[in-house]
Amino acid sequence: MTFDWSEYLRLAEALETETAGDGHARDARHRSAVSRAYYAAFCSARDHLRHDLGHDDIPRQGAHEYVRRQFQGLRRLRREYQAVATYLRRLHAERAEADYNTEWGADLADAARTSVEDGRRVLRCLEAVKS
Repeated sequence: MTFDWSEYLRLAEALETETAGDGHARDARHRSAVSRAYYAAFCSARDHLRHDLGHDDIPRQGAHEYVRRQFQGLRRLRREYQAVATYLRRLHAERAEADYNTEWGADLADAARTSVEDGRRVLRCLEAVKS
């Protein structure tokens, strides 16, 4: 069975909107929402490169930067590709912050909301270029 990466976005949406629990549980949900939103967008974009654009040689090492650069390079073909590159860059930065930094300098709930929305935008852009 092929995994549908948009399910990660659904999970991110559920995590972002859940309000139960104390501050630590809320922070964990928001951090997880940021991370899942990024991976929904990244893996969907990577698979689009592979399956729709014939990029069979995506490296395992450095794949995240490779995918962003490929979409940046495709910006002249479709404006949606530029948007995908921009959102992936922003999502990647937020994901790294959420996954690796103990202290969060900004509003974590806002970062989760923004990441979920950016994840939706990436998936919409990828759908738009398929139609």
